[in-house]
Amino acid sequence: MRYKTLAAMTVLTGLGVAGLGATLHAQPAPPPAPPGAQAGGGDGPDQRPLWHSSPDRPHPMMGMPGGPMHHMHDRMIDPSLFAMMYHPDDRKLTPPDVQKIAESILLWFGNHTWKVTEVGPAKDGKIGFAYATADGSPIARFTIDTKTGKISRAG
Repeated sequence: MRYKTLAAMTVLTGLGVAGLGATLHAQPAPPPAPPGAQAGGGDGPDQRPLWHSSPDRPHPMMGMPGGPMHHMHDRMIDPSLFAMMYHPDDRKLTPPDVQKIAESILLWFGNHTWKVTEVGPAKDGKIGFAYATADGSPIARFTIDTKTGKISRAG
């Protein structure tokens, strides 16, 4: 009987520690979107990027939400590695900058076959670009805000 009690206490303590770890990784809720605005800006039906997980759509390789592996993938790079980088309020991006950023995204995800095309000014102070196959057929179009650097899907 003593061993069963000890085993039960060990399991409950482990669950409590796991719950505490999940609580420590919790993020504050984002501010509400203005009326009429779509949330996110990604590819999925809920407009979040497909690589972003959430409690209702966990990353397939990271286990159950709140588990010890769940938040490990939230940042692909440890933010402290680039703490010396300054983020200005206005990034003043130009079409050549956007070309490099879009090509870097392809490289980051290991895609060496697609290419970046149609880089040029778009509406509202943004710069548009498209990803295309090797033969030049557009796959998807995006815009990037020249001030903030936010990338959005453009149709």
